[in-house]
Amino acid sequence: MTSDEMLARLGLRARMTPRDFLWPALGVFGAGFLVGAGVTLMFAPQLRQRLRQRLRRRAFEVEQAATEVGEESTTRGETPAVSDLERLSRDELYERARSLNVETQPNMSKSDLVHAIAGS
Repeated sequence: MTSDEMLARLGLRARMTPRDFLWPALGVFGAGFLVGAGVTLMFAPQLRQRLRQRLRRRAFEVEQAATEVGEESTTRGETPAVSDLERLSRDELYERARSLNVETQPNMSKSDLVHAIAGS
């Protein structure tokens, strides 16, 4: 009869060392870690792609709203911001100046046109 069998008959068992419970716990932790990493890799690209799509869509909506506000302010006779004007071509700046009744000269540079419209 072994010592484990004798202890079992008495309702006792051998004292467990840290190694007796540490290795199984690390094994379960490692298995869980691997399963979690696999699930993350399966779903992460889709989530990232959806997030990027949502951010692009929202940025586009904000850009459209800003453009509409800029167009509305121009039609009401308000002077547009300098950064908005700098995006326009020279011909578009001349047209904008005419619509706002800003006095221009034929040989004005783009920056001069921007400052003339912004200063009106």
